Amino acid sequence: MSDVPSSQALEERLLVFGKELSEKPDSVPSGAKRDEVRMAKANRERLAVAHHNVVMREEAEKAVDVRQNMERLKELRLAKQEQEARTEISRANQRPATS
Repeated sequence: MSDVPSSQALEERLLVFGKELSEKPDSVPSGAKRDEVRMAKANRERLAVAHHNVVMREEAEKAVDVRQNMERLKELRLAKQEQEARTEISRANQRPATS
């Protein structure tokens, strides 16, 4: 007999090995690794909350800036319209030149 396994024996081993791999959860390491994963997840969640607060504050500040800018632009637009109306009234009140 030879020491080389037959192709059928290799296929059976691969099937068994594949089944063992599929039964083991890849996302749950054991022992110290599990603690490291748990700590890393907790750290990511903590940073996400801190980052969320910073982003929300920045967005609120941007919203205030946008509202202030819109108010400034509205005032400029109204002042321009008022000036144009005065100019039209002034032209209408001028007497035509006589020759």
